[in-house]
Amino acid sequence: MADGVEKALGAALDFAADFIAPPPPPTKEQVRQRQEDTELRFGLAAWAREQAERQAEARRSQDAAEREAEDERGRQRERERDRGYERDM
Repeated sequence: MADGVEKALGAALDFAADFIAPPPPPTKEQVRQRQEDTELRFGLAAWAREQAERQAEARRSQDAAEREAEDERGRQRERERDRGYERDM
């Protein structure tokens, strides 16, 4: 319980210290690094979206090809069945 009180008191003192004397502003190097990090994150997010779109398009194309193949197999079965009726007559 004493640890909890100590942590709460420490957090309150840290807040008060930051309020009275805020931390120094970031250096130019820190700002540059943050900008690079942000650009990298946006670039990676765009790349990930592009990859997901490509995969989705590939799945749609594959599904369409499979449907077309199944339709063709169905038409082939119908032609074979029709040929069988013609021979029986």
